[in-house]
This record gives sequence, C-alpha cells and structure tokens, in this order.
Amino acid sequence: MLAQSVAVLAIIGLSVFLSANNTKPIRNTLIFTSTGSLQFSAETTELNGIHLTPITYQLLTDSRFSFIGFWLIMQPNDTPLLSNSLKTSTTQLFIFRDSVSQQDFSRIANIIKQL
Repeated sequence: MLAQSVAVLAIIGLSVFLSANNTKPIRNTLIFTSTGSLQFSAETTELNGIHLTPITYQLLTDSRFSFIGFWLIMQPNDTPLLSNSLKTSTTQLFIFRDSVSQQDFSRIANIIKQL
C-alpha cells in the first residue's frame, strides 16, 4: 500500500514538473459524422517543431459507452501517407462524460449504438 502511494505521488509530481514549462494549453477538436467517421485535430498546427495534420478515423463496432464515458476504438482511414502497419492498427481513446455536454454525449452515444 505504501509503495502504491509513493508511486502515485511520484507520477503526480512528475506530471506537474513536466507541465510547469508548458504555458500554452492544448486544445483539441473531435468532429464526428453519423457514419462513425471522426477527425481528431489539434488547434495548433505545430507542436515541438512537428507539423500536425488531422487524421481521420473510423469508429469500430467494439466502441462502447456507459454512464462514466466513452471507450472509442478506432482505426485510421486509408490515406497514402500512412504505412501499412499503421492502417491495420487500432487506436483507443477514453473520453469522460463530463468532458462533453449532455447533448454531445447523447449524439455520440447514438452514433456508437448505430455502428
């Protein structure tokens, strides 16, 4: 129990230390379509000298939602810039319910139900 408490405190301390130098907040946008396609894009187009381009994903039928939030399982759509190994890999993302409005929660839940 003591080891777990120390580990949690170390992780919290490290995250505070790493975020102390970051004065610019990270803002992201998720754009859903009724077919389960989504685009995840950062508001800024450059992060640490790396140019960010939005990648579109397709939600998979394994995606779930509950009273806590969404567990999105998605696969990058076919684009010529992606390698074959990246095309077949899946990305998982959890979004807490209080991170979105009630209306958006209902919309996303309906999209997941229709998959």
